[in-house]
Amino acid sequence: MQLNLSTENPDLPKHKCLALGIFADEKPPRGVCGLIDWRLNGMISREIKKKRICGDYEEKIIIPFLPKIGSEILLLFGLGNAGDINYDKIYNAAYLTTQTIDKMALDSFAFDFYGEGRSGLVTSNIVEAVVTGILIFSHPMWKNSPE
Repeated sequence: MQLNLSTENPDLPKHKCLALGIFADEKPPRGVCGLIDWRLNGMISREIKKKRICGDYEEKIIIPFLPKIGSEILLLFGLGNAGDINYDKIYNAAYLTTQTIDKMALDSFAFDFYGEGRSGLVTSNIVEAVVTGILIFSHPMWKNSPE
């Protein structure tokens, strides 16, 4: 797996999958998920209002074929309440997101740094937790080991 860091708007580059975190207590969604919701004319907000998307921790929502963003698939990963987020939850979310992408047989995806700018957590530690979760899942030595 190749890991690329980018500061481009996440809705512009072409990706097979865009994986975003969504908090249960952010209605409407904020951060990158809020930007994507705006690009999709409030589709995510409408689904939250209809209780089809909750943002509960480890909830996974897959939305295919989105014409207004560069990704073929949008994967929303529930992060629970923003006030409850910590580095362990971020690590687990990154690990489980990568596992989900792997099960969908996709070889590339883009993601945001879960909770960055919306919690009291330090950005560099969020990056470390996300990258560690992805790499631990992806590394051949640990790939099939229990969590």
